[in-house]
Amino acid sequence: MDTIEQLFTKAPGRALGAALVFVGLSCAPKTEAPPIAPAPSVATSDVLPAPSGPTFRRGLNVNHWIGDNLPPSMLPNAHYGADWFDEEDVGWIAAQGFDHVRVWVAGHRWVAGDGTLDEAALAPFDQLLAWTKRAKLGVILAMHSTPRFRATVRGDAPPADASSPFADQATRSDAVHLWSLVAERYANEGTSLRFDLIARPEAPDAQSMQAFNRAALSAVRRSSPERVVHLTSHDEAPESAHEVDGSDPRTALSVRINLVWEAPAGAVTEPSLQDRAAVVAGVGRHTPREVYVAEFGVAKKAEEGFARAYLTAARDAFEARGLGWSVYDYHTAFAVRDSQGEPTRVVDALLNRPSSIGSPRSLPARR
Repeated sequence: MDTIEQLFTKAPGRALGAALVFVGLSCAPKTEAPPIAPAPSVATSDVLPAPSGPTFRRGLNVNHWIGDNLPPSMLPNAHYGADWFDEEDVGWIAAQGFDHVRVWVAGHRWVAGDGTLDEAALAPFDQLLAWTKRAKLGVILAMHSTPRFRATVRGDAPPADASSPFADQATRSDAVHLWSLVAERYANEGTSLRFDLIARPEAPDAQSMQAFNRAALSAVRRSSPERVVHLTSHDEAPESAHEVDGSDPRTALSVRINLVWEAPAGAVTEPSLQDRAAVVAGVGRHTPREVYVAEFGVAKKAEEGFARAYLTAARDAFEARGLGWSVYDYHTAFAVRDSQGEPTRVVDALLNRPSSIGSPRSLPARR
């Protein structure tokens, strides 16, 4: 059994395998969330300009809708763009106090046979942008698959031409072409849209990940010079964050904290969380201009008291250091919304419980 310290220090990689729950569509009233800690004091010339729209401080992962789709045996009605997720869900998310969604996207579906964007495949995402604008939520487009990379429903056999953009130049070129098309398509969207070049990359090493980041970011910049783009290391671990080139001032560093499936016996949560958050925040002083926790969460089967304490401690640890975050996720084994459409303990622990951090700490200016 992992201890809390082990969960927060070893590289991410636990497989998602618990039973998943389909979500109902009723809406709960908005509750008051504790105030968000302001970002730490940094040199103003070294950071992104103050956003005019969503702040990307408290977010929610939405997976298995238009990305990382699951077979019916794992989740009914889980095909690409299924109607289990719609504008009512977006309104519910906003009503709880989240300010953005991080949506996983099956990019391999977005490129048609002639190399252009497939309008039918983009339609659900275009709808999402309209819904989130009305709800005043930000969106992070987190690309989970690209042509020939993860180009199947999870659990199916990979196609004969399957490859990786980290190991194969042709597959990387396909991914770069996808990002070029996507960036041009959404070039006129405002600051409420961000790009995450690849979710859970699982690249073999730093060099291959850096090559991918450089090529994909260059493709985005040709049509979207001001778009905020999230970059990560080969395994998304905080310890690997130094691998990421933060020379582009419009980039942010994304890291991932291991998902917790059950409470380790005798675990002490807060000191370890504070230590991990300090590592995450510390890398931001010499890498990209903004640091973001792209994933963390506790499964439903974890013990009640542990889960609530863990989530609140995580929120406090991140926000004390000015880190934005996105919890995992909307409706699976880590759900923020239950099968009757009501908020789970995740919402209560993250958005309703008072903060214990007091005054947020200031970090030294980034150089």
